[in-house]
Amino acid sequence: MCEEIKILRISFFFFAVVIISIAIFSGWRFCKKNNINFNSVDGMFEMYGYVFSFKDKAFSILMLLCIYGGALLGLVVIGISFWAESKGCTFPKKYN
Repeated sequence: MCEEIKILRISFFFFAVVIISIAIFSGWRFCKKNNINFNSVDGMFEMYGYVFSFKDKAFSILMLLCIYGGALLGLVVIGISFWAESKGCTFPKKYN
């Protein structure tokens, strides 16, 4: 059971990284298309203003799903890890 949980944790983590990468790339592309400076705080606020105002519905839905979906997957990975450790599984951790 612990091996399957380990594979599940790794696959969820990988999927979360892919989702976050999609959000970053699509945000960068949207900002470039609309002449917004993606590398500044003002540009990020302007982009999120577009996201939450739903001026471009497809972009807004994509960004919200990627951002909150990635965060939810991260919480799922943490929950699975704590649950599996309570059942006796050990996962390698490297602390100094």
